Amino acid sequence: AQVCAAGQCQALVLGAGWRAYSLAFTLPAGAPLEFTIRSGTFAAPDGRRLGVMLGTAAIISIVQ
Repeated sequence: AQVCAAGQCQALVLGAGWRAYSLAFTLPAGAPLEFTIRSGTFAAPDGRRLGVMLGTAAIISIVQ
């Protein structure tokens, strides 16, 4: 999967089961807080197309 914000992208290696990921992005002052999560689909053994299920997303702003 790939998570992008402010023209910066970071790759995540995904696996089966629930996982927690933390990513840090540096945004220019006053930039809108927008992000995109992209993940390709894959074929299950029974032929269905499956993808990533997102349980929770949180944004924490740290001002320095």
